[in-house]
Amino acid sequence: MVFLYGTPAILVLAIIFVLLTKERGEPVQEDIQKNLEKKAAKLLEEGDQYFRAWFKNKSDKEALKKAEEAYKEAKKTLQKVKKWVEEHGGQAGGYEKDLSKINKRLVSIHKNKGFFD
Repeated sequence: MVFLYGTPAILVLAIIFVLLTKERGEPVQEDIQKNLEKKAAKLLEEGDQYFRAWFKNKSDKEALKKAEEAYKEAKKTLQKVKKWVEEHGGQAGGYEKDLSKINKRLVSIHKNKGFFD
């Protein structure tokens, strides 16, 4: 009688144990790429906000500096996305368009900062 009740219970416990201790796989490549693109988009938006704040008040050099930092960080993140796509054959999303937009904004910031700043 114990055999009929004990074996299924042990089997169920073994299955639960295996499922709980199962190794988690690596994140899917597309998920990693999307997360990096989201991070870059967030940094781009942050840079845009600082750039707008500077544009409204041209004497606010701190906003211009923060915009430049945000754009540079977004550029690094998008370069990571580009490298990831080249290595793992992911989908080439809109990161190239964002990268060119960031480069244009950085050029604009450097023109507005002046040569000796």
